[in-house]
Amino acid sequence: MGAAVRFGVTLACLVLLYALAAGGGLRSIDAGLRDVRLALNAVPASGSTVVVDIDSESLAEIGVWPWPRSLYAQALDRLVEAGAAEVAFDIDFSSASTPAEDQQLAQALERAGGYAYLAAFQQLSGAEGELALSMPMASLLEQASPVLVNVFLDSSGQARSFLSRVETDQGEVRALPVELVPSGQALPRSVNIDFSIDARTIPRIPFADVLAGRADPTLLQGKQVIIGASAIELRDLFSIPRFGIVAGPVLQAVAVETLKSGRIITDLRLGPSAIALVLMALALLFLRSRLRLWQIGLLAAGLGAVWEVAALVTYRTMAVSFDTGFFHGGIVVLLVLAVVDEAFIQYRGRIAALRRLSHLARHDQTTGALSRAGLIEAAAPWGFAPKAVILVRVQRLNLLRASLGHEVTDSLLHAIGERLSGQVPGLVGYVADDSFAWAYRLERPDMAVMDEACRSLSARLGGIYDTIGHRIHVEVRCGYSAGPLSVDDLLNQAETALLQADAERAPFVGYSPTDQQRLEERRQLDLDLRHAVEDGQLEVVFQPQIDLRTRTIVGAEALLRWRHPQLGMISPAQFIPLAEETGLIVDLGRWILEEACSQAMAWPWEGRMSVNVSPVQLQLSDVPAMVAGALVLSGLPPKRLDIEITESSLVAGIGGIIRTFAALKGIGVDVALDDFGTGYSSLSYLKDLPFDKLKIDQSFVRAMGDGAAGDVIVASIIGLGRSLGKTTVAEGIEDEAAASALAAMGCSIGQGYYFGRPVDGPTMRALVETNLPLPQAASA
Repeated sequence: MGAAVRFGVTLACLVLLYALAAGGGLRSIDAGLRDVRLALNAVPASGSTVVVDIDSESLAEIGVWPWPRSLYAQALDRLVEAGAAEVAFDIDFSSASTPAEDQQLAQALERAGGYAYLAAFQQLSGAEGELALSMPMASLLEQASPVLVNVFLDSSGQARSFLSRVETDQGEVRALPVELVPSGQALPRSVNIDFSIDARTIPRIPFADVLAGRADPTLLQGKQVIIGASAIELRDLFSIPRFGIVAGPVLQAVAVETLKSGRIITDLRLGPSAIALVLMALALLFLRSRLRLWQIGLLAAGLGAVWEVAALVTYRTMAVSFDTGFFHGGIVVLLVLAVVDEAFIQYRGRIAALRRLSHLARHDQTTGALSRAGLIEAAAPWGFAPKAVILVRVQRLNLLRASLGHEVTDSLLHAIGERLSGQVPGLVGYVADDSFAWAYRLERPDMAVMDEACRSLSARLGGIYDTIGHRIHVEVRCGYSAGPLSVDDLLNQAETALLQADAERAPFVGYSPTDQQRLEERRQLDLDLRHAVEDGQLEVVFQPQIDLRTRTIVGAEALLRWRHPQLGMISPAQFIPLAEETGLIVDLGRWILEEACSQAMAWPWEGRMSVNVSPVQLQLSDVPAMVAGALVLSGLPPKRLDIEITESSLVAGIGGIIRTFAALKGIGVDVALDDFGTGYSSLSYLKDLPFDKLKIDQSFVRAMGDGAAGDVIVASIIGLGRSLGKTTVAEGIEDEAAASALAAMGCSIGQGYYFGRPVDGPTMRALVETNLPLPQAASA
């Protein structure tokens, strides 16, 4: 960049910066720097100025607003009695109250002997918005002098100065600070307030304390007192430098303290910074070829610090203030121009860095595959030609990540991505935490061809992976979509298909318009389920549990049913998984537990009540606390309650399950391991689990009689339970042959349609009242 160009660009930038600063564009920077300087110059208030606050506590204690003027009269008398030197009211007394109240205030002012002042203020009035001076009532001015309480707001809305005087037909009205602190020197019309005076050190007394005589007289003796509103609801608030929002009387007190300190602040605004910046810019232009970029940076930082110190010292010693934001902004501009001047030298390096950043933005670092955005961008040239997207989800990846850690999981994902990229044409992307997408062009959509592609892809990606010392078995599930749409739209459709594959537990599913409809129906069902309890649509039914030896009812299992007002009975197999996905199962589980315990307590019966707990409840809620609460609420003895927990819950972590079982046993309830034989538990866990019952899954019971294998499995489970000292319960008994065989094997308790289908509470109560052996009682 040539010298002439450099000079022209520098001049243009500084002119634009000056225009920005003059227009208030650097206001926030200047305000922050000014507040820091004021804090570093901080001095405490003299203590001779006291504020009496009309605060929220005083409003609440007195209990009425507006206050009658007799209260102000009483407060004035109290202050005079305490020895206050002068009292100024920052309160509007321009309009009349009742004659009696006005007279009481006038009499108090007369007793003050001319040492009380009343607020006057300029305000806009009339259709043309002319300034008019609002004065206190004439009857009050006979006993007190008016003082001006107007302050000036800058362009940011902050109060930084006050109006020292105003001329009227009756003479000059001086500002409240000028009246309280008379000075021989001529003051400017606008007097800057010194906010280095700490407003927090000004003594403040609640109005109610003065009125009630609770104020310490030593705080008032010989002091100048300003009475005014500080309660937020009275809205006499101002924004000031350093302290933020303060009440009007506090601002007046700081102004009084300013005059007492003898420091009349002179504000030079942008002038000094503009001169200093121009000199610095000329020096840099002259020395540019001799200075390295880092040297310019150090020089700029040093000069910025020096300028702030100069502003600090000038304010402290000379009471002169000026804005420094323009100087710092100019330093930044000059430094940026110096950086731009060297930009061409660094051009090639920056281009390489930009290419690297572009690659990272379009690719996933873990797998090396395209990101979702990168995949969509890369496929954009295909336009609306026919194409296909197959979405591949790695099953149980979150469980793997929780058990083996992120390093192993990331290594596995990288290996899957490499295998996928190396075996398929088109584009491969990693589009979610556990999902890859394969996008490719095709001549025409064909469901059979797509099904075969998903089948082949599942076979190639599934199987054993060796990674970081672990052998991991991977299973995948696919959803796909094809057609003349954008890859973004096809991805969304493939996600819908993958959700359907999850619902159907299918290895792959292709998108169809009905999938979206089913998804909407599922969302609607979720909304309806959230209102089902309060609308009385849910009910608890009970299936008898039978002593296989005596055939009498010894217990009942509580089951949930949903009678939808439009859809009729909805299967638990449909809404329970939905409740588990959304977390609503926690509320449903609490409701069915409390309902089952309450009904069992109402029956003339000492049998046991069994209630299922979902694996999701174990993860999302404190099940022992929920059980204890239901027992207290219903009054059911703990010994009559069984909590059934499915064997598949052990996958979540045996340590947490053992603690949950132990906590339930501590309450006094029995714990049953439900659906035994269908989960993933190790036999080594069983010796550590504090449970009481094994529930044999109905799939094993129904397989009895079809061959020796079915009977052997059931007999083995019963024998295992007996060896562990546990009670065995068989589900799904549908005929006498199965019931007799189970009894002969040593199974203790059975349930199933042979003994009785689930029934409502009144019917179950009738069954337990008859106390007849089943199945005769069920058929009676």
